[in-house]
Amino acid sequence: MLENVKIDPMLYVLFKQIRWTKSERTPENAVRRQECLEPVAVSVPPGSGAETDTAFLLKELFYVQSDDLISEVRNRRAPGGREEMPDIGGFRSVPLDTHPIRDIGILKKDDSYRIRWFDSGAGNVRRRGGNEDFRKRGTEFCGDPNRLNKTAFILREGQGGMIRWNNRFSSYHGWWYEEYRAYFVSTIRPDSSMFLRDWDFRYEQMALLH
Repeated sequence: MLENVKIDPMLYVLFKQIRWTKSERTPENAVRRQECLEPVAVSVPPGSGAETDTAFLLKELFYVQSDDLISEVRNRRAPGGREEMPDIGGFRSVPLDTHPIRDIGILKKDDSYRIRWFDSGAGNVRRRGGNEDFRKRGTEFCGDPNRLNKTAFILREGQGGMIRWNNRFSSYHGWWYEEYRAYFVSTIRPDSSMFLRDWDFRYEQMALLH
């Protein structure tokens, strides 16, 4: 009987973010930034598949500071050192509808995952264009025809996709820049090398950052 039990794939996400300032825009740092954003081998979270409305997220944030590239955090901690969510072998379980990756939407339907990219309004770079949820009642961007909001890809079991995008920010202290890579794998058999693969889907929103 157990052989006939259907197991839905879980979604595993490796999210990488790097931040640098205008003074650190050198050819050498550009190469090093790209190296930090590449996927890596991971520790596999145990007990996966218990909740169908969650994903397993591993988040890394890097800074360029004084020509030294350093990893600031893995699974960021809230003020006071308290973990935002339990750490599971380097990953943490996050709800699909409230996960912490800006500009990314995740919707599970049956045994597939719809991965959406949208302009959240953060930063100084605006992406305009088709809004696939325009005039769809009850959706987040129903009344905004000019906001870029589209499905990047739909993942089924065994498939993987990558999204790459960037942004520019400003404050009283000046400009800084950020680039992001989000790697998604839908699988019932996670392993340490699941992000070291050829991607079935790639989606980019790379702006020219002055």
